[in-house]
Amino acid sequence: MTQNTITLIVLAVLVVFSLPALYRKKKSGDLTLWGKGRNILGQLPSEEAACAAVSSSSRNGSQKDILQFVSSLMKLVRKNHWYIVMPGQLSDGKTKTNLSPVLITQHRVIGLKCYGYGGALTNNGKAADWTQKLDKTTKAIHSLLPDQTAQQAALASLLPQLNASQVEVFSVFTTPGVQLINCSGLNCFTSVSLLEKLQSSSADCTSPLQPKELGAALEAMKPDPPAKNRQ
Repeated sequence: MTQNTITLIVLAVLVVFSLPALYRKKKSGDLTLWGKGRNILGQLPSEEAACAAVSSSSRNGSQKDILQFVSSLMKLVRKNHWYIVMPGQLSDGKTKTNLSPVLITQHRVIGLKCYGYGGALTNNGKAADWTQKLDKTTKAIHSLLPDQTAQQAALASLLPQLNASQVEVFSVFTTPGVQLINCSGLNCFTSVSLLEKLQSSSADCTSPLQPKELGAALEAMKPDPPAKNRQ
């Protein structure tokens, strides 16, 4: 089994089981995320045409969406020699930070805050005022922008050697058919538009970084495993 295959499997398992990213079913029958702003991952770009035939109001995300998006992302990582840091807790010796997956390219460090909301998501112009329309029902949802801002600040503090323009956090809505309304300029993407953006920017190396070295620096900030688990 190759190293890339092992990495793909480990990342998929961590995303599925380490992040509280699946859904619990309420008595009302609504599928909601475990807690505030929890994450899941989405779809292959090749499925865009198939998804167009599926109503965007049909469902929230699923475990299948998670594995598909992980697979697509890992293809880009291998092709472009990028680096993925698994989700987990990191510490610079002063503060501890819980990070979602971090993608490191040759010119940017990108935190990926991925959400499993389906239907139509609307930013109504206020940080705390977002709505989700799903199956003809409209309800308020937790704004993603404060989490996005906090994650970017935390990531930048862990990598002080980088300038502000080299550290970004993207909110990614990965359920097939999800619609984003009034989200232009907010670093919010569907899984399809994110992968397209990453592909189109892969040739941009104006400020080249070393993905493997930066990835190793972040990995080194993870806590050591318990002594009984060490080899």
